[in-house]
Amino acid sequence: MTQATTTQPTEAQAKAAAAAAAKAQKDATAAAAKAQKEAAAAAAKAEKEAKAAAAKAEKDAKAAAKAEADKVAAEAAAVKVAAEAAAAKAAAEAEKEAAKAKKEADAAAKKAEREAKAQAAIAAKAAKAAEKLANKMPEQNGIRRPGPNGKCGRAWALMDEMSKTLGAPVAIADLLVASTAAGLNPAMTRSNYAVWRKFNGVVGRVVPVAKQQAAAAAAAAA
Repeated sequence: MTQATTTQPTEAQAKAAAAAAAKAQKDATAAAAKAQKEAAAAAAKAEKEAKAAAAKAEKDAKAAAKAEADKVAAEAAAVKVAAEAAAAKAAAEAEKEAAKAKKEADAAAKKAEREAKAQAAIAAKAAKAAEKLANKMPEQNGIRRPGPNGKCGRAWALMDEMSKTLGAPVAIADLLVASTAAGLNPAMTRSNYAVWRKFNGVVGRVVPVAKQQAAAAAAAAA
């Protein structure tokens, strides 16, 4: 076998190697510093972008919340306006119906009042007719007897009473004495006496009591 031999580097080669190693370390240090600087810059940029994104997201969220709130408020306002319009319409319709009902009630009341007055008038007329019929004095020989409350009725009542007492028709002379004493007008009494006679069918001359008594006395003396 052939034994390998180790060649020792020369001083120049050692220096070159040391210089290369130093340069490599320097380059590595520079690269590390550059990388660190770039990483710090990237981190700062990322942080800045993250902050900007967060700010934008917050702004967008606030804008979205405000838009949603405005939308809800607008919808609520629209609902309120619609409710107020519906209430106003309902109130107007209710007022209209109330006015219509009042008008109909007033018309019905007036109609009822007119009908009541008409019925009252009919009833009053019927009552008056019934009263008149009830108070209607008897009629005979074409003569109707006067009512009892007037002066003629009082004269007739006196004629009836005196005739009943006498048992025969009273004479005008005797009647005038009694009627004048009762405060009745003689002319009225006389005119009613003629009608009374016809009513009762009295005919011929009616002799006063005094003459009847005188004639009876004369007859008795003869």
